[in-house]
Amino acid sequence: VDPADAALPPVPECIDVDPALPGEAPASLKSVKDTLFAPSCSFSACHGEAAAAGLDLRAADLHAELLGHAVAGTTMPLVSPGDPDNSWLVQVLSRCQPTDEQGHIGPHMPLNAPFLLDPALVNKVRDWIAAGAPDD
Repeated sequence: VDPADAALPPVPECIDVDPALPGEAPASLKSVKDTLFAPSCSFSACHGEAAAAGLDLRAADLHAELLGHAVAGTTMPLVSPGDPDNSWLVQVLSRCQPTDEQGHIGPHMPLNAPFLLDPALVNKVRDWIAAGAPDD
């Protein structure tokens, strides 16, 4: 073992987000964009200008982008208004091994991160979708 590695803190274990935990308020698209997408997802290397997987989280019409985006590798919609458990976005944000309805496992987001985002922010997305994914 390299002595320099011994001084590093251990990498936190990936733990699925408990859907029963409270989501941060307000559960609105603007709030999701400002508190989760902007700081964690939409920088140039991911879902901004580069638009990884064709998803631009800085799109002028973010609502249309989220509800109209076809997800590669699964038949699940990215956002299924009123049904967070059938929304691929919730799967990739809340599960260490996101699994679609056919049992296919995909990467969690943020990609290559050892752990998931803050559960309160992830459940804000869940709450927004559960409320029908309104455009605000």
